Amino acid sequence: MRHLLALLLILNVSLIKAGEPADLMRTVKTFKGTAPITAKVNLNSWSEKTLRKKPVVMHGSISIGVAQNGQGLQTFLESKSLEQTAKESQHPSNDPSTETPIRWLLKDLDYGRIHHLLDQEEILQGLLANSKFTEEKAGTWKGQVVRIFEFSYKPRLSPEESFRLHHSEGHLVLRANADGLPLHSEINETFEGKTSRMFGRYFGTKRTETSYRVISDHLIVSERTVEDYLSQEDGSIVTKTKQIYSVVAE
Repeated sequence: MRHLLALLLILNVSLIKAGEPADLMRTVKTFKGTAPITAKVNLNSWSEKTLRKKPVVMHGSISIGVAQNGQGLQTFLESKSLEQTAKESQHPSNDPSTETPIRWLLKDLDYGRIHHLLDQEEILQGLLANSKFTEEKAGTWKGQVVRIFEFSYKPRLSPEESFRLHHSEGHLVLRANADGLPLHSEINETFEGKTSRMFGRYFGTKRTETSYRVISDHLIVSERTVEDYLSQEDGSIVTKTKQIYSVVAE
């Protein structure tokens, strides 16, 4: 315990003179993601949409094998998922009787999403470049001393979310080791507005928590939890979603 407190004191003293986190940016840029990588991507997804007090709940999980190399990104579905996909293709995509909605799950595991899960360098660079650095301090995470960077930014919203927008804000907390290697992050966003001058208030939040891991020259997502909440039409329509992604390198 004394050793940990001493490290925190040393780190706090060094951070007094710290300015913009240039070493954090430099470290993130070193992960080019050019080496071949194979992994399994798992998704556990849940959603609930309540329309005039009548909830519709969907839940499912899926695992996809992925390989990224000089030939690009390839994905592989397990045989049971292929069979389920074939069965679902015989029914409308909005069929509520489907027990394992593979097609619904695959919407959250497109090529762009998988690529980002395997290579966070581009995502973090863009987020940091478009955020305002507000504070750096020392702390602990999972028993180790870390540097904690805090940023504020304006969230990127969809046209539906930004129509007659009154207010929006985003906050990023990034935990890194002494060299600026990202270990963990938390992102919180809020937005609100009205669809008309008098009625139709909407309000939304989004929380993203991510743990990172280094595989060769890739900075990958080890685990990510995304929680969304959207209230529309003065609360008569409420949508809640939660996705948990995990990546296991092979």
